[in-house]
Amino acid sequence: MGVGFNVPVEILDDPDRDEDLLREEWPDSWYGPGSGNGGSDTIYRLRDGIERFLITDINNPAASAEAQSSIPVMFDSVTTDARSYNHVPGGANVLYLDGHVEFLKYPSEYPVDEDSAYWVDTWSF
Repeated sequence: MGVGFNVPVEILDDPDRDEDLLREEWPDSWYGPGSGNGGSDTIYRLRDGIERFLITDINNPAASAEAQSSIPVMFDSVTTDARSYNHVPGGANVLYLDGHVEFLKYPSEYPVDEDSAYWVDTWSF
């Protein structure tokens, strides 16, 4: 069984879905086995309230809102090699847990910092 990305959630949630038909209808959105979280075939969704596991005072709504706006969920690749930049002159779009997107110039704060770029350069194939 494969894992579908960029396919409407309603289709993926249908227990009677035909995966071969999905591959035909969404050819650019399909990745093979092991493409899920932790190398599995499952992609886990982040649910509302997940930030409470990352803050110390779960009863403080301000802390929860602040956590949502500061936790990066997805971001462009960052590298020290200018030829590999997604955005010139260098930086990345960062999607945060609360849904807002920011462009951060390289180098700045995590995940667009020198340490992150070093690890991308080290582990890129």
